[in-house]
Amino acid sequence: MSDPTHDSNSAQSRDANPKITVRPTPTQHEELHRRAASFGYKSLSRYLIERGLQEGRMIESTEREKIERLLFELRKVGTNLNQIARAMNEGYRGYSQAHLDRALEAVEQIARQVPQEVKL
Repeated sequence: MSDPTHDSNSAQSRDANPKITVRPTPTQHEELHRRAASFGYKSLSRYLIERGLQEGRMIESTEREKIERLLFELRKVGTNLNQIARAMNEGYRGYSQAHLDRALEAVEQIARQVPQEVKL
């Protein structure tokens, strides 16, 4: 006969990860869920684990959206710069230094937005 404490179907063997129980007040519980959502987490457990193990500051989803938008704009400008540089290197005369200067100015404008829009 098998020993029920060593049964492979027991709850302990099915869930090898240790369990931690916390008891926040209702207000704390609501605030934890709000904060988890602000960082893009759907799971409060995942938020608490990652937040507890992470050093430094987490980026809220609104800041993350701003960062993603700025990166998208930088990629667009970078693509334009590459196209201009490639065309100029191949001898195409349709682009000038003024085109490069405008693209570089766009990069500088985006770079100036970073500290204003994102609190890092």
